[in-house]
Amino acid sequence: MAQSKTTIGPPPGKDSKVRKKPVLPVEEIQPSQNLHKESPSELVQLKFDVTADFRKEIKLYATERDMSMKELLEKMYAHYKNTNP
Repeated sequence: MAQSKTTIGPPPGKDSKVRKKPVLPVEEIQPSQNLHKESPSELVQLKFDVTADFRKEIKLYATERDMSMKELLEKMYAHYKNTNP
């Protein structure tokens, strides 16, 4: 017994051709905004959480020495690097 093959066409009103997404011209493509690299001298934020008591102690220590918390952190880090090669 021979089987007949039935071909089903596209639904009515549909184009059988594959539709491609439009390609944007090169001048319309915007570069990613997250690729910015700061210069070594540019200031950026360094964020981390500490307890309120620790922050108060560090701030008091820096204030007593007429330093900012940033200056104190930089000096502490420099000292740590020099003593822990």
